[in-house]
Amino acid sequence: MQTLSLLFSSSVRRTRVTKAGQFTDFYLTGSNGIFTGFSTEFVGRAWDLDKTIVKKLVGSQTGNGIVKADASLKMPSPRKGDREGFVLNCLEAPLDVDIKDGGRVVVLNTKNLPLVGEVGFGADLVRIDGHSMCSPGFSCDSALQVTYIVGGSGRVQVVGADGKRVLETHVKAGALFIVPRFFVVPRLLILMACLGSPS
Repeated sequence: MQTLSLLFSSSVRRTRVTKAGQFTDFYLTGSNGIFTGFSTEFVGRAWDLDKTIVKKLVGSQTGNGIVKADASLKMPSPRKGDREGFVLNCLEAPLDVDIKDGGRVVVLNTKNLPLVGEVGFGADLVRIDGHSMCSPGFSCDSALQVTYIVGGSGRVQVVGADGKRVLETHVKAGALFIVPRFFVVPRLLILMACLGSPS
């Protein structure tokens, strides 16, 4: 049995939240779904569905945010066409930067992953060899820079717009940090000096 883990990233900038720091869930079906507010007659007429199907659609999932599929349900096999523009295997993607004994970079952009243009953010996968580092840089579009350390460990330094160091710390696999707008961190998204050899 395989386990599927998902990390959801969302911007609350353009949405209304009910409480600071919380997201407003928007369920279509289930016990908290938007259709529960309508009568079964209304939902049935709107989509030309039988009342028994409407009742199942609206009330079959009782868990909040958790969906339990029937054991007999078979998930469709993915087709290559379904992945185009939405999925990119960074480990197999052509390298944008490849420095011998330094590191490798794959830049996610609208060419290799069109979804990037739709969601409004970009990303780099940077793999740094041991005793190497990325040169300092900053986000030219004044975006926040989020860095997640996938493997290895190293030092990170972040410099503010006034030229003063605001962070110097040791990071290791599993660490996540956010660099504010206009702050400088080595490489566009990350600084990971002295990482172990890439796996």
